[in-house]
Amino acid sequence: MQVLPGAKGMLNYHPLFVHFPIAFWLAALLFEALAVWRSSDEWHRTAARLLYLGTLSALAAAGTGLLAEESVPETGPASHVVEIHMVLMLVTTSAAVGLCMFAFFMRKKFTPGLRKLFLAGLIVLAALLTVGSDRGAQLVYQYATVGALAGSVEVASYAPVGKAPGDHRTDHRRGGARCWAGYSRNQAPAKGLRCSAMEKGQRYCNRASRGW
Repeated sequence: MQVLPGAKGMLNYHPLFVHFPIAFWLAALLFEALAVWRSSDEWHRTAARLLYLGTLSALAAAGTGLLAEESVPETGPASHVVEIHMVLMLVTTSAAVGLCMFAFFMRKKFTPGLRKLFLAGLIVLAALLTVGSDRGAQLVYQYATVGALAGSVEVASYAPVGKAPGDHRTDHRRGGARCWAGYSRNQAPAKGLRCSAMEKGQRYCNRASRGW
């Protein structure tokens, strides 16, 4: 009996770390907004500590994210999304490091004006975080880059006129099932082609009605 079967089925461990900076940074924004509103030094210190924790966890997330690139196909639309996600999150983490330095070195003379500037920085950080995290969610839910499907990939028993089932390509990277319906960067999959991945029942990867 496996103790952590969910972790064993992951293609990479990046998702185990990504939620911590999201939670810490957004909490820091909330507490700093309250600190500005209530002119509270204690809430400002809490916001700074949350920012520090979020940045430390973001460094761990960045490291595992760079390693997670191996579980994504080198060609195709997912690789393009990975590049966007990586750049956005590295920029976000760099901005967080800058805010940490600002909060630490100015901690003994944080005037109301500096507190508002710090709040503005946290708002920008949250905006970058939102856009970058969205690309990460796209990789998970649209391209399934974190879970390993143990079953084989079966080609649908039919194909549209002019295309044969043999035109399907499958990429089993580290046990992950990828359904590529004759995809290329300049040509969308032919309408009607379907792939299905089977694992303990039926788990479908259906691209018949939408592009990659």
